[in-house]
Amino acid sequence: QCGKEMVMSLLKKGMLFTLVLVIFFTASCIICSAKENGIPDILLRGLVTYKAKGADAAMTAWIKGSPIEGDKTALSQANIFRQIESLYGAYIGYDLIRIVDITPSSKLVYIQMNFEKGPVFASFLCYLKKTEWIIENLDFNTAPDKILPSDLLFP
Repeated sequence: QCGKEMVMSLLKKGMLFTLVLVIFFTASCIICSAKENGIPDILLRGLVTYKAKGADAAMTAWIKGSPIEGDKTALSQANIFRQIESLYGAYIGYDLIRIVDITPSSKLVYIQMNFEKGPVFASFLCYLKKTEWIIENLDFNTAPDKILPSDLLFP
């Protein structure tokens, strides 16, 4: 009886360890895949933070190191997400729409942020500051024509 309980305990611990490894490698693959697509780390950190800690923490992560860091107007954009969440439900993930490399040190990243009941479209103007990307400007809207360039909507 005691041996059987010990074997079951070891199996449970082994399964838990395996589950932790699977989650870790899955998250790593998602981040690696996004990096391969050219999405700056700061943008990814904000998206991961949004899912884990909410809109205020995401906004703080997105504007870290930028000229608008600490700006109350920029931080108040988190209110937009609270309004969106009240209608669209929880944030569940994102889809990359397009990255436009403007110059070697600036790019526009267009994504669709997926919520339980619908999408929110976003653009991020990213700038390479020395060796790290920062976000200079960000914009969000539930209407794609307010965010996306017309050639995406009307090819």
